[in-house]
Amino acid sequence: DLAGAGRALAHYDGREIAPDVDVPCAVIVTTTDQMVRPEKQYELAEALDADIFTLDGDHFAPFTKGPAFAKAIPTAVDRVTAELP
Repeated sequence: DLAGAGRALAHYDGREIAPDVDVPCAVIVTTTDQMVRPEKQYELAEALDADIFTLDGDHFAPFTKGPAFAKAIPTAVDRVTAELP
């Protein structure tokens, strides 16, 4: 159910697996997100040593801020691919 998924998401912490990620990463932080608080997004990005991009939007930014989100994706991908060997 959707409420159960939301509760699980609120308690999930991906930082424990971050050390196992051995490729460049980027995180697009949605700065007004109420489902995954920006603080948690920044913590995960730091744990991944990821490049951080911010987007003034919430969890639904891909739908509500489509053009801005669409612009952020290739920017993040370009940064990550530039770091590949």
